Amino acid sequence: MTDADSGVPEISEYDENNNLIHRRNSSGFEYWQEYDKNNNETHFRNSRGFEYWCEYDENNNEIHSRNSEGFERWYDEKGNQIAKPIS
Repeated sequence: MTDADSGVPEISEYDENNNLIHRRNSSGFEYWQEYDKNNNETHFRNSRGFEYWCEYDENNNEIHSRNSEGFERWYDEKGNQIAKPIS
């Protein structure tokens, strides 16, 4: 599909597990996503330079996320936000 005004073709690409891995809309804005073997999104980035990363435990619960703007969160096994664990 192409937007008549912009002429930019829209793109949607998927991996073998049907996860969306690349999208470009008619205005030219794009984003890319990566997934782990359990189909959890582990990395996102867009054409404006924003990125975020996520980590998961063995039960596929998100346990840590951070982004390119310096924002970072940690979670317990129930999804509650917690203080950064001491290493």
